[in-house]
Amino acid sequence: MRIAAHFTSGNGFDPVLVLTNPTASPTTVTVTAFGETGAAVSAGRSFTVPGNGSISADTSTITRQPFVPTVNGWLRIESQNVPLNGVLILDGNRALTSIPLQATAVDRMLYSQIFQTSDIATGLFVVNTWAIAATLDISLVRGDGTTSAQKSIDLPSYSKMSTVMRDVFPNAADQTSGYVVIRSSLPVYGVGILAANSGAFSSSIAPSRPPLRLTRLLRYRKLQLSTHPHMFRRARHLAF
Repeated sequence: MRIAAHFTSGNGFDPVLVLTNPTASPTTVTVTAFGETGAAVSAGRSFTVPGNGSISADTSTITRQPFVPTVNGWLRIESQNVPLNGVLILDGNRALTSIPLQATAVDRMLYSQIFQTSDIATGLFVVNTWAIAATLDISLVRGDGTTSAQKSIDLPSYSKMSTVMRDVFPNAADQTSGYVVIRSSLPVYGVGILAANSGAFSSSIAPSRPPLRLTRLLRYRKLQLSTHPHMFRRARHLAF
């Protein structure tokens, strides 16, 4: 199974899913589009990918609708135990970016670059495919390694979080360096997008997996903030 954590269509967006089959035999895949709350936009659509070949499908093809529906959700791609390759091309008319297909959910993610200015914004998109809610602990870390802000967000079952940094951390304006670390109570899928507010460009940010020691330290800092706010000054300078 593969997950594309950010699938948006309508309002000028018409994404295209591209799948390639590196084996010599044809294989069948089922693609299902889900909305933000986890409800399927339509029944799953099956495609046959030829051996050593590829297919592409836009939103109308995936959802079997004669027009491009307005969707803010995610894609699930299921195959017959074949390691398919692929990418979701997010076509925003004025700008293109690629959304990776993720095979494995993770419980911690690091987004290595953020921008939050009057011209550029960083978006975060996280999908919870479990039947229970997940808790996301989000940390904004400066370039010098000190923690700027932290926040916990509950992500309901089978749902997607779509947000921008200024909504998570309203006081974190004019950020042009640093990174974001997310620790989740359940393994989740996610992707970031760096985009111009004008829509002139966008670029996806694939998460990396941070060292466990880093996420433990950030959790310690959060504990210090909640139990002993006066100790924040000392806790934020601990070495990674």
